[in-house]
Amino acid sequence: FELGDVPATYAELLDMMLPIVRADFRLLETHRALRTPCLHLPLHVFCGREDEDSPLELLAQWQDVTDSPCSIDFFDGGHFYINESRDQLLRRLRQLIQNEDRISRWLPSPPREGALPLFCLSHAGGGVSLFRDWQRLLAAPFQVCPIALPGREKRLAEPPVTSLQELVEVLSSLIAPYAQRDFVLYGHCFGASLAFEVALALQGQGLIPRLLAVSGSRAPHCPPPFRISSLPQEEFVDALRRFRLTPETVLN
Repeated sequence: FELGDVPATYAELLDMMLPIVRADFRLLETHRALRTPCLHLPLHVFCGREDEDSPLELLAQWQDVTDSPCSIDFFDGGHFYINESRDQLLRRLRQLIQNEDRISRWLPSPPREGALPLFCLSHAGGGVSLFRDWQRLLAAPFQVCPIALPGREKRLAEPPVTSLQELVEVLSSLIAPYAQRDFVLYGHCFGASLAFEVALALQGQGLIPRLLAVSGSRAPHCPPPFRISSLPQEEFVDALRRFRLTPETVLN
């Protein structure tokens, strides 16, 4: 046996390693975390299918320590499945990380466990800053969860989505994991039309919001009072200012 550049016999290696392993187990045996949620982040649990020391009913108790979603994946193998199922584990980790990155871009404040989420969609060109002070004014159990669309604020460098169907599919898939409990959709102006379509898509999946709240918008079957999206830029800006569709701070 060799430990780095230091040659060692089996007995010497055992003498070196056992105190370390013993100390680690002592820490493990004396550690007791709070059962009430102490984390505010998504949690994912991995385990080997043949790991007899980690049955599903015990793994599921990880949900007790976070107020965010918790999920479980099983892989072939026992306690050290990370050796025989390494490639599958790494693929799943990569997928989860990329998915969490996508979720955090669209949903900077994901719903916490036990909260009643209020998903908010802003006016045309608007962003999550419109709802910055809402949480302070809303008492528990409500949680304001503004949705960040591409092309504005922190996502300014990203191109806007130009297909309503694509946008609705993304938003409904984003909200669906949190829609097994009560939730509310709110939209203002452009956001109202978008919230209506998202509510319709979720309803088709059997996911019904407690309330759809719309603001500053005609009913979806009524034609818009004006058509300005194809105007040259100068006329487009004049129309936005004339109809007061965008804050002056943006136009100026």
